[in-house]
Amino acid sequence: MKVFVIQPNLSSDSETWLFRINQMLGENICGFAAFLEKESFYNNLPVFNLNGRNPNFMDRILIRLKLLKYNAQNTMRRELYNAIRSSGAEMILVQYATTAHSLWDVISRFSIPVYIYVHGFDIIWDHNDDTGKSIHPGNYRTDISKIGKSSNITFIVSSNCSLQNLLKIDIDRDKIKKKVFGVEIPLIERDYNKKEINILFLGRFVDYKGPQIVLEAFLKACEQGYKGNLIMAGDGPLKLSCEVAAQKSDYSQRVSFTGAVTAKEALALFEAVDIYSMHNCKGAVSNGYDTFGVTIIEALSYGLPVVTSTVGGPSEIIENEVDGILVQPNNVEEHAAAFVRLYNDRNLCAMLGSNGRNKIIKHYSSQKEKEALFEILHIN
Repeated sequence: MKVFVIQPNLSSDSETWLFRINQMLGENICGFAAFLEKESFYNNLPVFNLNGRNPNFMDRILIRLKLLKYNAQNTMRRELYNAIRSSGAEMILVQYATTAHSLWDVISRFSIPVYIYVHGFDIIWDHNDDTGKSIHPGNYRTDISKIGKSSNITFIVSSNCSLQNLLKIDIDRDKIKKKVFGVEIPLIERDYNKKEINILFLGRFVDYKGPQIVLEAFLKACEQGYKGNLIMAGDGPLKLSCEVAAQKSDYSQRVSFTGAVTAKEALALFEAVDIYSMHNCKGAVSNGYDTFGVTIIEALSYGLPVVTSTVGGPSEIIENEVDGILVQPNNVEEHAAAFVRLYNDRNLCAMLGSNGRNKIIKHYSSQKEKEALFEILHIN
């Protein structure tokens, strides 16, 4: 089956799962479109630039002769339609509902199957930016509902909370397919018989990932006898305030900030630490929350016990007291107590880590994700 892929960017260290999906599709991809800064290729195919292009030589001549009024957006949309049609695509796979919404005037012209893979912020209808301003236009929710009524549209979700968000805008349940993400299973052995136990936070420093709560919980755990370090990897609007809070504490030497990391660096961090933690919650400003949790399954694949809260997709992955510890959202004391408990009970660390790794092998491997994706897309 020939698949034309449309997604916001070609590659991003924070979206390695997009790269993995495209790898799975492999030679089935007959065309590709993304917002580009420079000319790029994928599988030896030129990637169509959704940013549009400057007028070419012929365009400039027609403009000078006043025979053409050049509009970059209109030109991009016309050429995107032609690119999809000429690719021989038998289906279109669009990453994010926001991408489908912005290009719907083009996509709607095709009668072939269109799959819209939704991921989080794009189906949280009241999601705000870091200043509290809505990230979606006022008609966005209504428009997505209308798009969902088209007979050739299918939505792909990765969690039950994403599914519920689509049902809230009256998308037919039969038009929603669930497929979780998968990861490669690394070879790893854990040793918890050591003096210090190190914790990793990896993700954007935004309110709904709770970096400030993880930090505060760690500092409180140190006060209660915890021995170890906290590595905070990532970037975002809350990074500076976390750095300031860490510097003011008595345990500043135990907290390090790496900044944004590559996918390869992230995997090295998973291997180097002993516990993985976020504090997934509903953001006080953004109203956002994680609808899945790719870093959660990556951490579990490395045999790491996970500490997070009961909000959103991560709580669908983690089974409390089986492969991780779930705490109540915004409860710093409970989060700190989980750290102390794991530090004092190394057998619990080992059990949670082993159970989590076995869960990933059984339910979240890359092969299982590929099989599920191909079944949804009807690719043999």
